[in-house]
Amino acid sequence: EDLTVKEAMPNETHKVYFKRADRTVRFTNLDNEGTEIFIEYKAGSPISPPIVSKEGYVFEGWEVTDSNRWKSIPMPETVPYEHVQKLNGYHYSYSAIWTPRDDIPYTVKHYVRDPDGIGYSLYMTEYFTGTYGEELKDRDFYSRDVVIDGYTTVYNGNKTVVELDGSSVIRLYYERLEFGVYANVDIEGKS
Repeated sequence: EDLTVKEAMPNETHKVYFKRADRTVRFTNLDNEGTEIFIEYKAGSPISPPIVSKEGYVFEGWEVTDSNRWKSIPMPETVPYEHVQKLNGYHYSYSAIWTPRDDIPYTVKHYVRDPDGIGYSLYMTEYFTGTYGEELKDRDFYSRDVVIDGYTTVYNGNKTVVELDGSSVIRLYYERLEFGVYANVDIEGKS
């Protein structure tokens, strides 16, 4: 609005009041579904971001999103006074920053071929923790220091993903080593 100021007389005080501008703030990436919300604030008022949760992730804070690119700068404590054009229904946009949880339990089970050659039996179980969503491949575990005498590894291409409920299991299979025995026997009975 236009502001007209008249000259003050001696010992006269003039007070000027300004209406604080409304600002629309968008909050994005709030949960696993990609929810976003819009909140109206007055310029200069404290920003109260929504409470967020995303299964399998740790909330790290907020960062500013600006037009078509990301800036890695923190969200201010108050709504800025500066005039910005409202685009796509908001003045400012902040996105939640998430880090996958890295304390998710999973299991590695080692199976050895049964002596009859038909099935497998559980030989050993190991317990680990990993990052939510991490892909586990059997090949990565065979390279570790697990050696089972009389057996060799079998790469089946088994893989799984670390699930939040701790139910992920990678199964490793070992085949029995086969050895040929050769004897030199004298047919005429002489040894």
